[in-house]
Amino acid sequence: MKYKIIIIILTTFLTINLVACRTANQSAESSELKDSTRSNESVELKETTDSSKSVKKDTEVPALAESATLVAMKGPTAIGLAQYTSEKITESINQNLSYEILTMPDQVATGLIKGEIDLACIPANLAATVYNKSEGKIQVAAINVLNVLHFATNNVELNSLNDLEGKSVYATGKGSTPEVILNNLLAKAGLNIGTNITINYLPEATEVAAKLQAEEGAIALLQEPFLSSVTMKNSQIKTQLDLEQLWQEYFGENSKIVTGVLVIRKEFVEQNSLWFDKFLEDYKSSAEWVNQNPTEAAKIIEEQGIIGAAIAEKAISNIGISLITDQELQDTLAPYLEILATNNPELIGEKLPADDFYYKNN
Repeated sequence: MKYKIIIIILTTFLTINLVACRTANQSAESSELKDSTRSNESVELKETTDSSKSVKKDTEVPALAESATLVAMKGPTAIGLAQYTSEKITESINQNLSYEILTMPDQVATGLIKGEIDLACIPANLAATVYNKSEGKIQVAAINVLNVLHFATNNVELNSLNDLEGKSVYATGKGSTPEVILNNLLAKAGLNIGTNITINYLPEATEVAAKLQAEEGAIALLQEPFLSSVTMKNSQIKTQLDLEQLWQEYFGENSKIVTGVLVIRKEFVEQNSLWFDKFLEDYKSSAEWVNQNPTEAAKIIEEQGIIGAAIAEKAISNIGISLITDQELQDTLAPYLEILATNNPELIGEKLPADDFYYKNN
């Protein structure tokens, strides 16, 4: 009996210990599981937070969805891009962006219509033509060059357009926008070509520059950068009158002569809207920098093979480099295209573009 009592006591003691150990193990396992869960939750939360940061960063600095091509016509339309193409285009968000300067308008027009070119800096009238030929596949996003035409004389003073009466003027661009601009200005001043003023059209701007340089008393309508080139060679050649001011006087305070624009393919901008908005900001900064730093900008312009540095530095202030966007873009460009359409519809592809021609940053 005595032994039975001892056995019962020992059995009870062992059972209590086993239960206690099991409870302790379960508690430890539960604690480890809880700690593990917390640790995993912490890792997942950290990863989620990091991921959010990454997404936010990408939103702030959007990247191109795929490779894209930016081109500019050799000349004034490429000048405002000087800083951007020398610096920004090398950044990681733009590594898929290629840049090329072309000389043939038809090559650019074909590239835009075929989808081989995504962004292009081209003459304003060509933009309207490509829009019509492509059945609305492109949009104009900004005006990047205003007036580049100037009256210049060799040792002759002009105080107004009326001083041109009875004179001969050398010019280039017959059948193109310079002729429309000149004809409209002269008509507003009461001058009739062939009656009380003669316009001698030459095939190339270089020929006009040569005539202006060689003939004392010569008068010419000449565009930049050819004007700066010839004034550097002959100190008697001076810029006369202010065409932009005359244009506003005759056609309204807000009217402007528009030389160049930036166009985009609609499909491209739909897929890269955030990137493009940032591009416009950078382009505007680049244009402002060029205007404010002509000496430094001229070096880049020469490196890119556009024009020589000395000529570029002198010409920049006469080229009307800008970046006009949104509603102001349409308010400025549409009236100018209407004048071209009235005088020579072929210059804009036979008809005025519809409202969807004008890109607006929503």
